[in-house]
This record gives sequence, C-alpha cells and structure tokens, in this order.
Amino acid sequence: MSLLMSLDFSLEIEEGIAIPSLFGLAESMGGQVYDRYVWFERSELNLFIGDNYGDPDVGAEDPALTWQVGARCIAVMRPRSYDACWYELERFIRALAEHFSQRFVLSFGYDSIYAVRDANGLRFLKSGVAT
Repeated sequence: MSLLMSLDFSLEIEEGIAIPSLFGLAESMGGQVYDRYVWFERSELNLFIGDNYGDPDVGAEDPALTWQVGARCIAVMRPRSYDACWYELERFIRALAEHFSQRFVLSFGYDSIYAVRDANGLRFLKSGVAT
C-alpha cells in the first residue's frame, strides 16, 4: 500500500481581490481551472483558491502582518515533483505581485514564512527549492 503525502503551503491575500481574478491569473499561466482549484499539469501543483473561510485575520505567525485576509490559497505539492511545484508556485506569486496591489504572505504551517508582499515589495525570505 502506498501513502500519498503532500506538502501544503498557505497563501493569504489581503482583501480587495476578486476570487475569479486569481483563477484567471492561474489560467493565464497555463493552469487548468476546475471548481475550486487550479491544476498545473507540468508540475503537478494543485492550487486551491477560496475566500477567507470566515476568518479575516492573517494566520501566519508574524505580528507585522496585520491586514484583513480576503482570499486564501492552499498550494498542494507532491514530494516527487516538489521542485517543479515550487517553481510554479513562485511564478504564480511573482505574477500576483505584478498584477495586483494587495499584500500577501506565503507560509508553511503558518509559522515558517517563505514570502511576503507588503509596503516594501515582494521578498522571498526562504527558498522552497530542495537542496
């Protein structure tokens, strides 16, 4: 029996962004849009996109992240294609920063912050690429 494992990253985006525009951005990058997620076939990245799920507070553990969340994305990566998934997710994050003005944070487990887009611009604090 084989157990399917995944690594899940959380992307919390400031309010003011329309959920359909996130799907449109992902689709313009080659993602296949389904009901509540986008599938990037080349990397096997699943990007689940939704509203703030009833909690407008940023979940990532950093006191400087005080905006109200309007959209949450969960990036689901399979270990066998982790590096390819990370590159796809990074492309999406860079495009998000380029096309929209909202602040956002990418974290793993809400305590390990990988990227932040705030008043200082987009910064990757950690590399997601396996070494």
